[in-house]
Amino acid sequence: MKFKLPFNNWGRGYSTSTAPTSGFKPKDKKGASFNPVDGSIIERVEQWYLKPFERLNSPNDGFAILTLLFPLYERYLKWKGYIGEEDFTKGHKVFKAVGKHLSVDPDDSFIFWNRYRNGLLHHAAPKAYTDTTFAIVRIGDFCIKREGNHLWVNPFKIRDVVLSLVQDSRDMWKDPDYPIPSEFVEYPK
Repeated sequence: MKFKLPFNNWGRGYSTSTAPTSGFKPKDKKGASFNPVDGSIIERVEQWYLKPFERLNSPNDGFAILTLLFPLYERYLKWKGYIGEEDFTKGHKVFKAVGKHLSVDPDDSFIFWNRYRNGLLHHAAPKAYTDTTFAIVRIGDFCIKREGNHLWVNPFKIRDVVLSLVQDSRDMWKDPDYPIPSEFVEYPK
């Protein structure tokens, strides 16, 4: 399968550098200017992180939503101080926070995090367990719902909750160790 890219020059990319560039502004195939760094941090976060989620709405987008959402949510949780350098296991404060955000028991948030977050980000698939079965659903007004040994996961609702948290926490993007890209540059040929 081949992917069509908006530009045919692989030398273009994002930079976190604050040094001035030549003012390069690429154009898409239709000739429209494309400069993703015009504007404030808030506008860049909207353009690069929040708006792309709006296009993920088909019933088959659940895994893609979760895979893209976990790093964003984890950045938020670190910024809020729920995640530090320590290992976290069942009962850790992060699972209380995740449980509160997603309206689920902290023990189920631990199971969700370990099987979905760790599975998708490290193995591109949820981790299999024999004690709990999982299903991704699109309907319902819940993020995660337990019914016996079955855990229903609604990535679309989780997306709405996490994007709301992120949208209201724009200062998390001012981390000097992981800055949001600040300009669009062309790689010298």
